[in-house]
Amino acid sequence: GQEDSFVALTGGFEYTRVGIFDTQMDLGFLLEYLFDDRKDRTRIPFQNDVLGGFRLSLNDEQSTAILMGAMVDRDDQSWSFNLEASRRIGDRWTVEAEARFFENLDQGNLQFAIKDDDYIQIQLSRFF
Repeated sequence: GQEDSFVALTGGFEYTRVGIFDTQMDLGFLLEYLFDDRKDRTRIPFQNDVLGGFRLSLNDEQSTAILMGAMVDRDDQSWSFNLEASRRIGDRWTVEAEARFFENLDQGNLQFAIKDDDYIQIQLSRFF
């Protein structure tokens, strides 16, 4: 029926500057918009949100990369911050870091239940 119809979309772009500051590093800028018109008919938290961030690739032998971004809910100004970084160590090891922080979460926001669940994770992996 008509009530089952809805519109949802995610769109964005990434623009990369190659060789920033006359180095081998690349810097990408990200911007995304998430929309879902179901509002209270669904448990999806990203109904009117904007994500902005950047991706830094050092383009070194260790494949060092960093991805950072922040997402803002345009309805209630709740926001979250994300960081991901990785680097190879020698031929068999990698180290990865991930961090998530939630701020200003409104009680009506579907992410409110995880408002105190900020975390930082560091992982060291060995490959055989």
